[in-house]
Amino acid sequence: MRTRTLERALAVIEALVASEGPLGVSELTRVLRLDKATVFRILAAWSRRGYVRQDPQTRRYDLDAGLLTLSARVLSRMDLPQRARPYLAALVTRTGQSAHLAVLAPENPLWTVYVGQEKGPSRVQVDIGIGHVAPAHCTAVGKALLAGLPPDRLRAVLADARLTKFTPKTRVTLPSLERHLAVVRRQGYAVDDEEFHRNIRCIAAPVRGRGGEVVASIGISGIAADIPSGRIPPLARVVVETAARLSEELGHPAGRTGGRRHLTADRWRTGSGRGAGRRRPVGGRR
Repeated sequence: MRTRTLERALAVIEALVASEGPLGVSELTRVLRLDKATVFRILAAWSRRGYVRQDPQTRRYDLDAGLLTLSARVLSRMDLPQRARPYLAALVTRTGQSAHLAVLAPENPLWTVYVGQEKGPSRVQVDIGIGHVAPAHCTAVGKALLAGLPPDRLRAVLADARLTKFTPKTRVTLPSLERHLAVVRRQGYAVDDEEFHRNIRCIAAPVRGRGGEVVASIGISGIAADIPSGRIPPLARVVVETAARLSEELGHPAGRTGGRRHLTADRWRTGSGRGAGRRRPVGGRR
């Protein structure tokens, strides 16, 4: 009896994973051929543990962050995070900032899962632990990953997306995000300019596999005082170079991306442009 209950509970999760969007109880009942009472009990149990959530307006169910955290733990034990560790350490040494490795959540590509981290030496730093999940549309690692998706896949992911506003700088309209991702794709790296958290800036670049597909993103995070606009171009070059070396480690040909080569860190500018051209040593302080 317990085995049968477990199989039913996992079947509910698998149905939500396979679905292109949230599902209602009636839909799950029909797909799984279970009675409503059983489906209700299973969903309630998953909800209590944070693996499933219900939309209060539509009453439909979708996967929640608890499941993403489990995925992150599994992914962190796989080969990629282990192979990336020396590259994360090199980023910390060269930039003085904390370094991170992330992937898109398999269950919901609108979320980013952190699967690797090396802490920086600063007394005030951004500490994002392994297993942490964050929205992809306003984080540097997330935007680098979204920009690397094939066009049809990106359209499907963004089709019904609800973009949450976290700071005044968060992009919350699809046209604005799509235009921004085109810039990310063209220049080869992404910047989170206080879009997820105030006073935090991040830079990330895509990591590619043997076939040119984006398999992860690698980047740095720090307080805005440590990453002023003038330091973004040289820091971005270091991040892009590190991502390229890790991509080579994974079998991707040197000097190539999924299409054209991109290394245009000098093009990044703030809205005002003031100070954008000034340079600082990559490892320096403000």
